[in-house]
Amino acid sequence: MKFTATLGAVAATLALGVNAQGCSQTIVRKEIRNVSPDEWSYYSYALYRMNKNGWFAWYSSIHDRNAGDIHGVAVFLPWHREFANQFELTARQFYPYFALPYWDAARDFSFPIASPVLTYKYLGGDGNRANNGCVTNGPQVGWTMGYPNNACLHRRFSNGDGTIPSWQSPEDVTRLIQTSSSFGAFAPGLEGGIHAAVHNGIGGDMATMWSPNDVAFFLHHANIDRIWWKWQNSRSGNMYSYSGRNSNGSSAQLSDNIPVFGGSVQSKMVVGQNSYCYSYDDNGSLSKRDEMVPSTNTPVISNPQMNLATALSYSLLQKYFPLLADSSPANTNSVDLPNGVSQKATQFANAAAKIIEDIVNNSHHASSHSSASASAPSAYAVSLAASSSNANNSTAVKVPVVSDTIASSTVATANSVNLEAPPVAAAANSSSSDLSQLTSNYKMPYPARIPEHWLTMHGIDLAVYEAEYQKSIQFVDDLNNAGYVSPYI
Repeated sequence: MKFTATLGAVAATLALGVNAQGCSQTIVRKEIRNVSPDEWSYYSYALYRMNKNGWFAWYSSIHDRNAGDIHGVAVFLPWHREFANQFELTARQFYPYFALPYWDAARDFSFPIASPVLTYKYLGGDGNRANNGCVTNGPQVGWTMGYPNNACLHRRFSNGDGTIPSWQSPEDVTRLIQTSSSFGAFAPGLEGGIHAAVHNGIGGDMATMWSPNDVAFFLHHANIDRIWWKWQNSRSGNMYSYSGRNSNGSSAQLSDNIPVFGGSVQSKMVVGQNSYCYSYDDNGSLSKRDEMVPSTNTPVISNPQMNLATALSYSLLQKYFPLLADSSPANTNSVDLPNGVSQKATQFANAAAKIIEDIVNNSHHASSHSSASASAPSAYAVSLAASSSNANNSTAVKVPVVSDTIASSTVATANSVNLEAPPVAAAANSSSSDLSQLTSNYKMPYPARIPEHWLTMHGIDLAVYEAEYQKSIQFVDDLNNAGYVSPYI
């Protein structure tokens, strides 16, 4: 392994980021499911060549040997931003068009093992227990990893039976983004939340300090970086927000030096300048033209039980999604709600629409309510509004604004409707016992608790973790009790 030579190569690339300079060319990091088979084939071959040249061993060694200075402390996010960026730059030495994909694991929260990302098509699956946990498919099958010794890539999905417990949902990640008004509040929730859950869920090498052996590490940390970048853009004062403690106990400052790679924390804070010449494929603002564009996910997007702005009471919105409830217009960086919905969610949306249509037809005669067809973009919402209003029609319920994505629909709805009107989910379940029974079959699961030994190994404060974990548990209870159904269930 050529540690000295490769460190020099990395140092050379760091010269790109000494001053705040713009990027002449920006690459787009895509969610792994948006990467074409041909792209992934080229990327996989570049990764294979990287390993043959000792780079995976180098990155794993650096991560392991500096673990105490970069976990459970303020520099966790900026250091890993730099680490993933350097990995991406190294990969381009082997394929010049390499753009590090990210894995939006929260999208798979309710049943991670069913994710296509954990199949031969992308990252591969669990390790073979009869063969020391060596992976049997995916891009790293047959590889010899060089650190901490020559061995295969190990995985051991954390349930111990080839499955993975639930972890944080996109809604919970959105809650963290919206309720964290400072870096000191946001970073521990992210590190001990979806970050820790995916490491533990995959297990094997991913549950150790040489976790960079696994390609999943880099896709996962690209996603952690994406979530941080969304948080940085969700409020005007977040971009350079930075606080907490360093590994030596001192107060964290933007002027602090980044371990291993050098440069100040401040120089790592902005994506799209210096050597951080990338963006994410989910970034973008809502325009007026977008608000009424039909979507392939229309049955879900038009379902008011599946839209946070219409399903929840104003008090719950204020508690968990203050940027949606605030009088100022929300922006799509404040929500992390991907547009890929689960088959189970689509089944709920279609079944619920049929129940509401039957309610309206039975109450008001089908001939006079032909607009209640489930094929119309807002039929479910319109029908529910009609069926759940009180006798003198003085109670108006909230109906979603149908847009091209779940995120933009949520934001557009929050910016358009009277959020203090009765929540639709409660009205839905009081309208029909059939709908109430249907909804009860689609409750969000709790995220799994992270083992104490892993938290301790990463220097994560156990009391802080417990407080954040209990927030997630209460959050799931409140959304389930409100009758909300996740598009990712």
